[in-house]
Amino acid sequence: MTSSRASGSSYAHWSNRSAKTTSAASKPKPTTVLAVPIRTDEQLTSLAKKRERNQISTRGLLVPTPDSAPSRHHAKNSDKEPRTSPRPSQAGLERKDCAVSPRVKQRKISGGSLHQSEQECPLPTMQTGQDAFKRISCVTLSDLLQGKYAGKVDNFVIIDCRFPYEFEGGHIQGAINVTTTSHLETLFFSEKRGQDTAIILHCEFSAQRAPKMALHLRNHDRNVNVEQYPKLDYPHIFIVQGGYKEFFSRFETHCEPKGYISMDDVRYRDELKQYLSQHKSEFKRCYSTGFLRT
Repeated sequence: MTSSRASGSSYAHWSNRSAKTTSAASKPKPTTVLAVPIRTDEQLTSLAKKRERNQISTRGLLVPTPDSAPSRHHAKNSDKEPRTSPRPSQAGLERKDCAVSPRVKQRKISGGSLHQSEQECPLPTMQTGQDAFKRISCVTLSDLLQGKYAGKVDNFVIIDCRFPYEFEGGHIQGAINVTTTSHLETLFFSEKRGQDTAIILHCEFSAQRAPKMALHLRNHDRNVNVEQYPKLDYPHIFIVQGGYKEFFSRFETHCEPKGYISMDDVRYRDELKQYLSQHKSEFKRCYSTGFLRT
């Protein structure tokens, strides 16, 4: 009797639980309703025009749709012929496309002084990418000393930027030893030598001292002519590729005296310390004065 009552109560509990589960499953789930903004006819028309203007082809040109109203860009240029070919890329430009602009030609005709890259270079040069100055080979310098460029380069100055003990041990014929920026400025700006003067600089390897001197000379030239930019008093500045060491090994006959003393020669250790200290302080002072960069 007791067992039958217990079984009946458990059955009733199970049936009630299953009924609740069935009723919960049968209830419909709430649906999420997205709010769609209501646009007026004017807003829809404006949106359609924006989409039309943003239709870009693979060539980067506007492609108007035939059934829609013409875009603002198309209406402005409706009387012009449409572009049928893509714009040439920068890498694909030919040499004839890189011609000097009419404004630059006008400045050449009027006698204005241009940047070194815009002027006709009187000597064959090479560009190393190390700085903005062009290099000439030792062969070109030898030919220049022999007068093979007479008529193209009648005035030139060779600046030897090595230390005095190096210069006295052997240098190129006619070279002037310049080790300070003040000497360089006095040499070329106390009395102007003319824009056709070619200035040729070198040191032992033309790696440090000569490029620094050339940069200082160009910066000082820019500052002197800052109100007449891009005028330059000395547009032709060159650096000898390989320096005095290479020139002496190939053209010893153009050197006087016929010798070569390296900067690190053990016989001149004390002089080297003195001149290196002077050189570093000299160019540290120059860079702190705010010279214009080229």
